[in-house]
Amino acid sequence: MKNKNLISNIIMGVAIFAISTGGVIFVVAAQNNNSDVSSSSSSIAVSSSSSEITSAVSSQNSSSISAVISDSSSVSQSDTAEPVIQNSVPVAVPEPPTAPVVEPAEPEVLTATIAINCQTALAHTDKLNEGQMSYMPADGIILNDIEIEFTAGETAFDVLKRACEIAEIQLEYAFTPVYNSHYIEGLNHLYEFDCGSASGWLYRINGWTPDYGVSAATLTNGDYISFDYTCDYGKDI
Repeated sequence: MKNKNLISNIIMGVAIFAISTGGVIFVVAAQNNNSDVSSSSSSIAVSSSSSEITSAVSSQNSSSISAVISDSSSVSQSDTAEPVIQNSVPVAVPEPPTAPVVEPAEPEVLTATIAINCQTALAHTDKLNEGQMSYMPADGIILNDIEIEFTAGETAFDVLKRACEIAEIQLEYAFTPVYNSHYIEGLNHLYEFDCGSASGWLYRINGWTPDYGVSAATLTNGDYISFDYTCDYGKDI
């Protein structure tokens, strides 16, 4: 009786295990407790069934485990694979264009001709002292025509100063704010009023007497400038 109960318990345990693992097993058991089942037959059946169950479970578990290991290996290789670094080709960056060096243009050199004379004062030498007479030229020409270089924008005053420096002629002048220009007071030691109240220095450009100061008279290339001493407000020139 004990053996029968033991066999029944074993059969039920195997069936439950087979169902839980997805296996199929056929067990033929006696429906009543009075059926005689030999110990050896039951043992063979149980043994055979147990072998089949073990084989099925082992096969199924091995396949599942292999699949899990395979997936785990794939994930591991994917996660740990080093990124592929492509060889970079250096790109030449063009240098910005260099601005051309522009040399400053040389100023254009212009020329003007200048002359200084005091011929009208020769008729009034009686009004001059001995010191002034020592500077008075016999023909009244203090500076004969001389060509002086100048640049654009320079004036008759600039050319006069340059000419006097070259010829070593005494020059005295003063700035007059009212006319915003320089006024010529004396040349070659001959001053205004030396030959009377109407005497002094005048200038002309190309024969014309400007009505503005000498340092406001801008020159052009080839101009002719003359500084003349007058004893009658320019009427004797």
